Amino acid sequence: MDEQTRQSLTQRLASAAGHIRGIERMVNEDAYCIDMIRQIQAVQAALSKVSHIMLDTHLHTCMTTAVCGDDSAERERMLQEVTAVFEMSTKLNLSVRKETKIMTSKTFNVPNISCGHCTHTIETEVSELAGVASVQADQASKQVTVAWDAPATWEKIQAVLQEINYPPEGLIQIS
Repeated sequence: MDEQTRQSLTQRLASAAGHIRGIERMVNEDAYCIDMIRQIQAVQAALSKVSHIMLDTHLHTCMTTAVCGDDSAERERMLQEVTAVFEMSTKLNLSVRKETKIMTSKTFNVPNISCGHCTHTIETEVSELAGVASVQADQASKQVTVAWDAPATWEKIQAVLQEINYPPEGLIQIS
């Protein structure tokens, strides 16, 4: 796994852990059940994204090595592992396709991004909004992609970005 992927996964997992601590606080404070369920769904979506990135990395590294190698038993073992992962995904009803149907996603430019601290701040602050499933900021392209469901809204996301001095500019993609 390359260092950039490792850092991205670490940030996503830290964000999910923060959300879980938030859910724990909500339980202790007897928060509204639907709000807690939405936070749980956001954590599930974030973990699903981590799983997707890890699978993609696995397919492009370990699996590629096994497929190109001479050991047919190793190839078969790797294929069985990937099949087992997909079977479990189906059993847990964590289909990526199903998640993307209910999530709104936007990619946009943030010209003020100049360093890793900028991307970390954007990812941390926006991910704290209830309903935000994932935030990915890229320093090189100065682009941010956010996926969310209710109660988050595009207006709330824009407000957070304005507040932290990283206003969005030039919507690139909406899905």
